[in-house]
Amino acid sequence: MERKTLFKTILYKETGSRHIERNKNCEDNVFRYISENGITSIALSDGAGSYKYAEKGSEITARMAATFMAKKFERLYGLDNETIADYVIREVLIPLGEEAEKQGEDIIEFSATLLCTAFHPDGRYLILHVGDGAIVGLNKNNECEVISIYEHDGPANQTTFVTVPDTQFFLKKGTSDYSSVVLMSDGPEEFLVNELGANVRIRLMQQMAFFLSEADMENQISSLIRLLVNNGMGDDASFAVICNMKETGNVLSGLSPEFRRQLFDLQKDLSDKKMDNSKKLLAMIGSAPNGTTIGELTRNLHIHSKSITKKKLNHLLVMELIKQENGRIYIAD
Repeated sequence: MERKTLFKTILYKETGSRHIERNKNCEDNVFRYISENGITSIALSDGAGSYKYAEKGSEITARMAATFMAKKFERLYGLDNETIADYVIREVLIPLGEEAEKQGEDIIEFSATLLCTAFHPDGRYLILHVGDGAIVGLNKNNECEVISIYEHDGPANQTTFVTVPDTQFFLKKGTSDYSSVVLMSDGPEEFLVNELGANVRIRLMQQMAFFLSEADMENQISSLIRLLVNNGMGDDASFAVICNMKETGNVLSGLSPEFRRQLFDLQKDLSDKKMDNSKKLLAMIGSAPNGTTIGELTRNLHIHSKSITKKKLNHLLVMELIKQENGRIYIAD
């Protein structure tokens, strides 16, 4: 199947043990949206458990925010941060208000947090955060950077929501700063992120997301959550990850040699020459969401023989980093 976006996304949510004990559903929701021109947005929302319609509120919040930020990216990007946040939150509040009216309830009963990011194929991005949870980026140096965590002066167990008038928010926009961004709810945040930085497991999650299938990543995240539960986490847990697949080669080079050998079942690590070739080829292939051909790669590499290009691609095929379908080459899903 042809890739329709430059970006790979992983979404995961799981009901917390405290909710299971109380026979409550998971009140976290995650959502992805891909616009016609390849702008890809992911959102995560944690419904306020003390309110009646927390689950519905988080579902609407995540879905509307991701859709709006992807569809209206160009318009939003040119605005100042406060106006961007105001427009996105307003877009969320409209359906929340309609649902509240339908149920004969106050909109506060649908309160939820919001973490959302939208990435444009040209490298530009928008990141919006309201309430608790954390947003962490994997930068171009393959280092984890805490982009946003909720800090406030009140009690530790209090937060703000999209339904709070004039709510505090964090918004960042930029270009080509991150290979990957992960959003997480406050359940795992408590164990994995603080003002000093992110746990090494977050970096590992972001790196593996480039190379493992969505099903394999779900298993990896589930294993991480089991570890957190064993250490006392009882809240719902959710993650949303977005990877810029043009950066696959750069992320590959940032893996430790030992982990690279283990991940790709290599007898020995890639040579410097193969690593340089891999980064160049993966950047070219990752930049083509509808795939590329041997001929196109040969021309872009400025070499004269398709057979040489095929030889350069061979180890990437063996490592299952790329795949060939109907004469076209893609980054492997």
